[in-house]
Amino acid sequence: MTIQSVSVRPVPRSKRLQPMLLCLGLMLVGAMQAAMAQTEAQRPDARAMVQLMNQLDSLNLELNRLRGKMEELNNSVLNAEKRQKDMYLDLDTRLRRIEQSNSEVLSASKNWDETFADLRKRIEALEQAPKSDTAVVPEATAAATASAANPDALVSRAYEGAMQSYRAGEYQEAIDAFQNIVKQYPDHPLAENSQYWTGDSYYQLRAYR
Repeated sequence: MTIQSVSVRPVPRSKRLQPMLLCLGLMLVGAMQAAMAQTEAQRPDARAMVQLMNQLDSLNLELNRLRGKMEELNNSVLNAEKRQKDMYLDLDTRLRRIEQSNSEVLSASKNWDETFADLRKRIEALEQAPKSDTAVVPEATAAATASAANPDALVSRAYEGAMQSYRAGEYQEAIDAFQNIVKQYPDHPLAENSQYWTGDSYYQLRAYR
């Protein structure tokens, strides 16, 4: 039996590196594809983050606008409360003045009624007295003169007449009567009320001074 020798040729080095290079290339391609896939996957997250930031900015702007509106409403409420309080105080003051003036008018009217009743009784007594009895006449005349000279009675009567004109809607006549009281009797207690009702009568006429 003859054994033939087999000659083994050495494999070139370039051919031995080809499989390794091929594996490295495949690994590199796979890594690049994975990186690209990860980048593509992260892009929607980035867009969602940008949208979320934009929404947060919009919400902050809306919140600031609502805060401004709330401050405006708060100021409006405070101003309305102040106006309501001032109006209440003004109405309360006017009601007090009206009550005081009505009380004074009633008191003056009562005094005038008593004086008038007394004069009427005296006049009736004079009419029923004998003609020869002339001594009573000067007394009644003096009483009437004293009553006419009483400024309180005159002012009360003029004030009541002015108030009647005011209640009847005759504001110009009321103004003239009230101003006459203030002019002739500036120190009388009813002069201040006359000034007030003069202003109110001008207000009713829409003729502000």
